[in-house]
Amino acid sequence: FAANGPIIRSTDSGSNWTQLSLTANTSRLASSGPYLFAGTDSGVYVSLDSGNTWRQENDGLGKYYQVNSLCVFDTLLFVNTALGFPYYTAMRPIREMVDTTKSAVAAGPVPQDTLSIYPNPATGLVTIFAGTIPIERVSVLNLLGVGVLNSPNPHTSELTLDLSELPSGTYILQIMTAKGTILRKVIRE
Repeated sequence: FAANGPIIRSTDSGSNWTQLSLTANTSRLASSGPYLFAGTDSGVYVSLDSGNTWRQENDGLGKYYQVNSLCVFDTLLFVNTALGFPYYTAMRPIREMVDTTKSAVAAGPVPQDTLSIYPNPATGLVTIFAGTIPIERVSVLNLLGVGVLNSPNPHTSELTLDLSELPSGTYILQIMTAKGTILRKVIRE
């Protein structure tokens, strides 16, 4: 995929290119698994079928829709928008944007990891939500991999940790569930 105006796609390593159906002036692209996001001068669009069809998704982006940057991190889409000043940065869970009840497109594969961590960055309390999967243990590791905080045996799908005693910085959450171990970055402000 390439974009600087209309989006074009190559299915033969760049020998031939086809223009896709999205006609908005596109300057940014991001992907998460099977989902493609386009940042345009009129907001964010999402495609669930490799760019064949598009749906506009501007909910939660404020009143300015000109997309300056677009980034996928973990299970979130970050969007920086502006129309003049000030710039506005927003994030939305990808699962909200790919809700197939809003589209006739078939659902993509369901991700096995549905973990949410919020707020991130955090000043003190941070909540880990694992959906229907019980959390067996959580360890907070510094960037050297040394454990600085543990929460053993909570056996709940939602857990709140108090990081207020930790120095500001970046930490790794090692979250053990019945389905395996998941690592997530969290920032303590």
